[in-house]
Amino acid sequence: MNPTYGQMPLPQDGPGRPLQVLMAHAVGQLLHGFILTDASGAILYMNHAVSLTTGYLDEEVLGHTPRIFQSGKHEAGFYEKMWRSIRESGHWQGEVWNRHKNGQMYAEWLCISTIVDDAGNITHYCGLFSDITERKQQEQKLKAENRRLEKLSMVDALTGIANRRAFDQCLEREWERGIRSEQPLSLLLIDIDHFKLYNDLNGHQKGDEVLRQVASLLEGSIERAGDFLARYGGEEFGVILPETELKVAVIIAQSLRDSVWAAKIPHHGLGAGPFLSISVGCCTMLPSGGGRCDDLLQSADKALYSAKERGRNRVQIRA
Repeated sequence: MNPTYGQMPLPQDGPGRPLQVLMAHAVGQLLHGFILTDASGAILYMNHAVSLTTGYLDEEVLGHTPRIFQSGKHEAGFYEKMWRSIRESGHWQGEVWNRHKNGQMYAEWLCISTIVDDAGNITHYCGLFSDITERKQQEQKLKAENRRLEKLSMVDALTGIANRRAFDQCLEREWERGIRSEQPLSLLLIDIDHFKLYNDLNGHQKGDEVLRQVASLLEGSIERAGDFLARYGGEEFGVILPETELKVAVIIAQSLRDSVWAAKIPHHGLGAGPFLSISVGCCTMLPSGGGRCDDLLQSADKALYSAKERGRNRVQIRA
C-alpha cells in the first residue's frame, strides 16, 4: 500500500519499502510545506502543512501547477529570474508572496530543487517552504517604529520644529545638491535679542514659551516648500534657502524679522526695547565654486555677530 498523508498518495515506483515509508511519513509530518511536481510543473503531492498555509485541500491542487497559489504581487520578471536560476543551478531560494484560498496574501521562504534521472534529465521539481508572514509583519512594525524614532530624533522637543541634527544633515545635503545644480545656496542664522535678559526677568518657563512662540512665527513666515527651518541651539534658529540668490534671501530674512517684531512680545529689560526682536545673519555662496558648507555656516555666523554689534533687530549681509 502506498504511504499517504491526507488524501493524496505519495508516488512510488515500486513496492513500499521501510525506508520509503519512513521518508513519506517524515515528509507528511514536516512543519514546512512540501510540494512535488512532475517535469511540467503539475502537482503530484503536497503535505498537510501546505493545506494549513494555503487553505487548499489535496484534491483542489492535484494536477494544477503552483501558479494556483500566485498572488499577483510579483512581476513576470521575478519568475523569469527564478526559473533561470533553477535551470542553470538546479535550485533557487527566496521570498515569495502567495495568496491563500480566502484571498489573503502570505509571505513564504521558498526553496525549489530539481530531481534528475541518471541521464541528467529533469523528472520532477520539489519545493519546500515556510510561512514567514508573521515575521514580515513584525519587521514592518519594527521599521515603522524605527522611522518614528528617527523622525523624533530630528525634532526639537521644545519647539516642535527641526533640531540641530536635522539642520546639519539638510545643510550638507543641500550643499551637495548645489554643487550638482550649480545653483546658489543661502543661509540665515537668527538669534533672539537679549534673550538671557528676558530669562532673567521672566524666568525660564516664560523663556521656553517665547522660544515656542518665535519658532511658530518663523515657521508661519516661511512660504516656500523647499526652505528649511530648524532650532540651531539655545535661542538661535537657522533657515536653509536652497537655490536662492542673496537679494531673495535678504527679502526672506527681513520678513522673518518683521514677523517677530510685529508680534509685539513685551520685553521690558533695560536696553532691550519695548518688544522682543531678532537679529539675522545672511550669507549666500555658490557650492560649485569650491569651499565647504562649513564656510557658509561660519560666514552666516559672522554676519549674525555683526548684526548684533550694530544694534540688533536687523538683517546683516555677508556675501
